[in-house]
Amino acid sequence: VIYCLSRTPYAIDEAAHATVKKALLAMRFYCNLLDWPVSMAARHPLGKGKNASIFTLNPFRYLAMAGSPDGKEPCDKELAAAYLRLAEGSREPAEYTQAFYARGFKAEDNPHGHLAMNYAAASMQRRDDWLCSVRGDSRYLWANESYLNCNLYGRYITYGHLEVLNRGEPISLKGSGYQTEGFDFNCFPGTTTEILPEKDLRAVVLNVDRYSGFEEMLLSDERFCGGLMNPAEGNGLFAVILHGHPKYNESFRARKSYFFFDELVLCLGTGIENGRKEHETVTTLFQKHLEDGEYLKACGETIEAAETLSFGEEKGGSFCEIKESPETPFILEDNKGCSYIVPAGQQLRISAGMQDSFSPIDRSPTKGRFAKALLSHGFIPEHAAYQYTLCINTDYQAAEAVAADPPYRILRADNRAHIVENKKTGCIYYALFEAVRDERPSSLFLGCSKPLLLLIQLSEDQKTATLRLCDPDLRLYEGIDPEQYDTQGRRKELSIYSRPWRNHPSRPAEATLLIRGLWDTTDCTAEHEEDATRLSIVLQDALNYEIRLER
Repeated sequence: VIYCLSRTPYAIDEAAHATVKKALLAMRFYCNLLDWPVSMAARHPLGKGKNASIFTLNPFRYLAMAGSPDGKEPCDKELAAAYLRLAEGSREPAEYTQAFYARGFKAEDNPHGHLAMNYAAASMQRRDDWLCSVRGDSRYLWANESYLNCNLYGRYITYGHLEVLNRGEPISLKGSGYQTEGFDFNCFPGTTTEILPEKDLRAVVLNVDRYSGFEEMLLSDERFCGGLMNPAEGNGLFAVILHGHPKYNESFRARKSYFFFDELVLCLGTGIENGRKEHETVTTLFQKHLEDGEYLKACGETIEAAETLSFGEEKGGSFCEIKESPETPFILEDNKGCSYIVPAGQQLRISAGMQDSFSPIDRSPTKGRFAKALLSHGFIPEHAAYQYTLCINTDYQAAEAVAADPPYRILRADNRAHIVENKKTGCIYYALFEAVRDERPSSLFLGCSKPLLLLIQLSEDQKTATLRLCDPDLRLYEGIDPEQYDTQGRRKELSIYSRPWRNHPSRPAEATLLIRGLWDTTDCTAEHEEDATRLSIVLQDALNYEIRLER
C-alpha cells in the first residue's frame, strides 16, 4: 500500500513511512538470516515455518521501491541494501534482485552492534554473521503465551533466555542447534528455572475473563527488565528481576544480568531462591541438538552422545559432573562453535544423548539427540548465585586464553547491583537493581535514587565523562494494579487484554545520580555539593539517555 500510494497526493506522511522503515530495519537486525529467536516466537516456538522466520521479503522490496520517507530518493538505498543481503540466502526470484543490482545497489554488510528493544524486553548483539539475543519479562510484558494446542511448555521462554544463531547455510535456528523434537523445555539456554516433570511444566490453560479466550499470558509483579546500549563500543547490558507467578511457584526469584563485550557475554545471577523442595533449581548454559558426528569438549576431553535422557530428569547418558570445580575455570566447547568459561566453586552437569520429550502442540512423545550443560543451585536455594561467560564462535583454545586474562573485571555482584568494567576501554557497566551507594574510593559513581541501568566512560585525560542511563521500568502505571490481587493479597491470573493500563503512555520519572567531583553539563540539571555533583534527569519509555560531563 505504501508503495502503491508513493509519489501520489495520497502518499503516507513522512513520519509514518519512517516508522515502518524502522520496524523492518530492526527486524533484519534481530533475525539471522531470516529466523528470529525462539524467545520472540510468542505461541509458536517450533523453530521452523512461517511462524519462525521472515517468510517473504516483499515488505523490504516494496518499501525500498517506495523511495525514501522524505520523498527525495526514488529508491530507498538502506532498504534496498538490506533486501539484497537477505535475498542472498533465500529463494527470491533473480529478476527482483537483478533490478536492484542494475540500479547500482549492493547488499549491505552484516549488521553490527547492539540493539536494546525495551518494549519487547529484549536485547541483541551482532558481530560478523552471528546474532545473540536475550529476553526477560515484567509486570507489563508477559512471560509466556500458551494456548490449548500451542506452546504448552513455554513457561520459561523469557526467563533470561540467551540464544545464539550462528550456524547453518543460511544461518538458522535449526542450523544453530534448535529443534523441538526431544527438547527439554525446562532448559532454554541462559534461563534460571525449576526442573519439573512434564505434567507439572505443562501449562494449565484457562479462560480467565471475558476479554480473552483460552490462553495463558502470566505477568510478573517486577518492574525491572531492560537493556542499555553503548554505541561507542557497539556493546550493551541487559538485566531482569525474575519472580514466579503464584499460579505455579511464587517462591521462585532471581536477579540476572548479561554484559555483552564484543564476542563475549558475561552472565551473572544472584538472589536465586526457590522455596519448593521437590525439584532442583538450575541455570542452563546451553541445550543444542546433536547432529551425527558432533560432540562436546570439556576440559579438553571429547564427550560423545550416549544413552537416553528423560524430560526433566536425566537417566543414563554421558555425564561430566563436578561437585567441586577445580581451582582453574572449567572450559566447555559445545557442538555449534561456542565455548563457556565456568569459574571454580560451581556445580556443573553436562550431558549428551538421546532425550525423550513431548510436542508443545499436542503432547505427543518426541525424541532427539541433544547436548546440554547446567549449573545446579540445588534444592531450596537461598541467595544462590552463578557466573559464567559465553564465548561466541570461539573454540576451546581461544576460550582458554580468555579465561587466563578476561577482558572484564567484576566490581560487584550481589542482590543490589551487578557492576562490571570493560578492561579494554575502561567503561563501567551498572545493573542497579535498587537505589544504591558505591563507597569505593576509586568509583566515579557514588549513588542513585532509583533502580537504573547505567554506564560511565571517563576520557583518558579524565576531563570529560559520558554517562548513558535507562530506567527499565516502562511505568505504564504506578503503584499496584489492585485487580491482579485476591482478597488475601495474592496475585491472580488475569488476561493482559483486560488491563486498562496496557495502552497507557509511559509516565516520566526523575532520577538522581551522585557523581564524585565537580562537573558541568547542559544535558540535565547539575548541582555541586562539596566534592560531588548531583545530576537530575527525567527518564521515560525505558529509553537510553546520554549525559556528557566536563570537569
